[in-house]
Amino acid sequence: MTIRDLAAVVNMTPEAISNLETSRCKVSLSNLRKLADALNVQIFHLGCFECLPEKTLG
Repeated sequence: MTIRDLAAVVNMTPEAISNLETSRCKVSLSNLRKLADALNVQIFHLGCFECLPEKTLG
């Protein structure tokens, strides 16, 4: 899947996807959910939440 394909699926611009990949902007939770669904991964894989210490999770 290309950035253009992904952007079309989640209703974002390719530039926005590129900015997310390079950490130039922050992603909203709703867009993070859309990205996770489109990429067929769990949301925590996109947010690097698995790297957080266990005590920080609610």
